[in-house]
Parts: sequence; structure tokens; C-alpha cells
Amino acid sequence: MPFVCRWSTIVFFFFAGCATLPKDFNATPSTAPSREEKTTLREIFKPDSEAHPGQSGFVLLNTGRDAFLSRIALTETAERGIDAQYFIWNGDRCGTILMQRLVKAADRGVRVRLLLDDLTTHGKDLAMVALNQHPNIEIRLFNPLGRRYYLGLFRTMSLAFHAGRMTNRMHNKIFAVDNQIAILGGRNIGDEYFGLDKRSNFRDMDLLIIGKDVGDISSAFDGYWNSPWSIPYEVYKKKVLSDKSLKKKMEKLEKEFVQKEKNFPYPLDWSREAVLKILGDNRSAFVWGKSEVVCDPPDKAWKKAKRGESKSEVLNTLIDVGQAAKKDMLIISPYLIISDEAVKKFGQTVQRGVSVRILTNSLKSTDAVPVVAMYRTFRKDLMKQGPQLYEMRPDAGSRALYSLDPMMKKRMSLHAKAVVYDQETVFIGTFNIDPRSEYLNTEVGLLVYSPEFAKKVTEAIQFDLLPENSYRLRVTPKGKDVEWVCVEKGKEKIYSTDPHAGPWIRFEAWFLSLLPIKNQL
Repeated sequence: MPFVCRWSTIVFFFFAGCATLPKDFNATPSTAPSREEKTTLREIFKPDSEAHPGQSGFVLLNTGRDAFLSRIALTETAERGIDAQYFIWNGDRCGTILMQRLVKAADRGVRVRLLLDDLTTHGKDLAMVALNQHPNIEIRLFNPLGRRYYLGLFRTMSLAFHAGRMTNRMHNKIFAVDNQIAILGGRNIGDEYFGLDKRSNFRDMDLLIIGKDVGDISSAFDGYWNSPWSIPYEVYKKKVLSDKSLKKKMEKLEKEFVQKEKNFPYPLDWSREAVLKILGDNRSAFVWGKSEVVCDPPDKAWKKAKRGESKSEVLNTLIDVGQAAKKDMLIISPYLIISDEAVKKFGQTVQRGVSVRILTNSLKSTDAVPVVAMYRTFRKDLMKQGPQLYEMRPDAGSRALYSLDPMMKKRMSLHAKAVVYDQETVFIGTFNIDPRSEYLNTEVGLLVYSPEFAKKVTEAIQFDLLPENSYRLRVTPKGKDVEWVCVEKGKEKIYSTDPHAGPWIRFEAWFLSLLPIKNQL
């Protein structure tokens, strides 16, 4: 027993000693390229920007195909700098192909800054060592563990010991090129975000942005990049690969790229003509209007909020805009967890004549059962307050749009985060309506003041609300139970329990709802 206690103490202090962020290191500050530098992207969009002074242009990237090919087109056109900030970057087909094109951009002299949240980087150290060794690529990790762990068990233990700090994550998603054009929205980098996963795919949304707001998006990226929370990768992995090892690793990346490019379902044409055509097609689709970038600060989790306000600048902005709504609010939030007070506020919104429709995940469509477990505890009370609830169908007919055949037969899950106010104002970003987005994660989004663009987004969301794509929930006449209404094989179908969810997943959700984990979800 004394030996066990002594060993436990050693293990505890081993992990506890790695709890804080390093402070004694050099992290050279850097900023985005000047917007005045002459680049191909600047010349392409300069006439449009000059015709709309003080405004920005927006294209809704509603499908995975458009979202992925737009990122490829921007990467191929980059001449000065690519700034990529992501919560998740997978090593699958989409992740490998896009990363390889970033390397090719760096080879031709483009500076690449890659800022990743550290929570999902386990197992990618060797690749990051090689990439970070490129003279034009720099990787930084947001709020990393005190040291790198090759064994998943040690990493998991360290996360548990340091839960107070490690629960705070960078959820932002930004892809900015030459400080002239940017992509911002809900998508991480991975097959499931672009409709190509073999098991389950996300219905997601991004914005392609040009004009005034690109400078603000680049400034937001710079704020995170130069933050003390963003640690240069070499601080943790001081090892430098030999020329032979580096060459071998880069050849492996190239081999993986060739293998994953082969039979890739989306057209991959690296020619300048093809790339410029994609940009030209998007140019004609831009909707112009007033807008603003809304971004949480990197130190959000430790920042003191004013009395009566959330810690989240994104949420405070959404509340302000929502309170001014007069007719309707259309909300997409894949993860929906709100307080009793928030339930009443939604009721007050409905009472003043505002129609509220909310689309979220069903128990069977979600990739986060604990979240839906908590949502199930208040959804009936929320509906009694007046908002109309919809839940994504895992077998949604819209899979034909968001997933590539034959993947369309796989499960559909909701991941987009958007709000449309009075069919005039739109928010698209990374913010979920849950405690994690409010208190623990940093978030970013764009608020667009444009009836024309709001109409486009509304039409996209209304497609998701069709009975072939989502369940419409209602409270039974006696007010005790919930029913799900949809259309199957051309006929109305009513479910009295969570549709397509078997007894085990329902039991799991019930059990999780009893645990005190709401504020961590």
C-alpha cells in the first residue's frame, strides 16, 4: 500500500508539473500581409471593392463541394500569405490534400501560418515537426498541454489533471489568403465537413468573404497568433529532423497526397485557368452589404464579464440583435443547451410577436449524445413557451445535396451555426447555443446586414426544415409528451419517442441527463 501511494504521488506530480503554459520562449510577432500589396487576388476583386466602399461581399458556401474547392482555389492563388486557424484538422483525404497544397504554396514562397487548437493534435507530431521545419511554414498550438505525449493514456491523464485549463478551447475557424479574401464559418478540415465521410457527414455552412471585413478577420487571426496562449510548436518539439528524415517524411506526405488525390470525387485541377474560373464564378455570386466581424478574445475564459453580460462577445452581440428583432428569428444550433432563464426569455420574445424557429440535432443524428441528453430535459418546456423546434433527420433527403453519392446514404448530422433576424440580418460563425460556447470556447462569426443575403440563407435553411429533412416537434394536447412529425414515403409519420433511436441510446441519454455535466457541454 505505501508503494502504491508513493507511485501515485509521483505520477500526480509528473502531470501536475506540466499544468502551466511555458513563458520563457521566443515567439516572433507577425501580422497579415498589407492589403495594399499587389497580388492576383487584389487585382481580381479590386473593381468590386472600389464599387462598394466600406462594404464586404459574401457568398454562402452551402455545400461541402463548394467549400472544399473554394479553399483549394484560394490556396493555389495565394502569393503572400495563408493564415489558417482551426479547431480540428484531420489527416484524411480532405485534410491531406489541402495540407499538401499548403506545402506547395510555401514552396513557391507563400508564408503559411497554421494555428491549431491542441486538443485534437495527438498522433500528428511527426507530421507537424516536418511541416514546421519548412522555412515558410510556422505552426502554433493554442492552449497546449505542458508537454507532448506519444501515449494516448498519458495524454488523457494529463487532460484530466489539468481540466481547469484544458477545458478552454479555441473553436475559431478562419482561412484567410493574402489579406484579400477569407473563409469563415462552421467547418473544420476533414472529410465529414465536406460530404465525403463513409459513415456520417455534417450539414454545415461557411462564408466566402471579400472587401472591408477581410482586414478585420486577418486582425482577429493576428490577435490569436500573437497571444501568449498560442505557443510555437518548436517550444514543445525542439527536435529537428535530419535532411534525410525530413525528405523521407515529405515524400510520405506526397505519396499520401497522390494516393488520396486518385479517384477523389471532386474535380481537382491545379491549372491557373481552372483556379481563376472558380474565383470568377464566385465573383459574380457575391452579395454586397454592411457587416461586422464578431470575435471573442483569446483570454475569454479568464476575462471578467460585466454584470449582467456573458463572457462571450459573440453571444452579447447576438442577444443585442435578437432583442431588436420584430418579426421572426430563424436559428440553427447543432448543440442546444440553455438555462431555465433563457427558456423564459425565448417565451418573452414570442410574446412580443416574434416567430422563433430553431433547428438542432435529433438524438439519432447528433455526434454528441451528452448534449442532446441535456437538451431533452428542457425541450418540452421550451416549446410550451412558443418557439417551434425542429430536429435534423439522420436519413434526411438533403443528403443528396450535402453528401456525395454513395455517401448520401450515410447518417446526416447538423453542424452549421446560423441565425437570421427579420429576414434582414444574418449571423454565421462557430457559436453554438450552449454553455461551452458561452463560457469555455473562443468563438468567431460574421454579422451581415443585407436583406438580399438574408433571403439566400433563409431559403437554404427552409430547405432543411422540410418534413423530408427534419422532424417538426410538438407537445401533445395534454402537454405531457412530445411528438415528432415528418414525411416518410410521401405520407405523414408521427413518432412518440425519439425517431430511429433504439432503447440503448435512449437509456444512455437518460443516464447522462442525470450527471452534473451541463456546464461543460
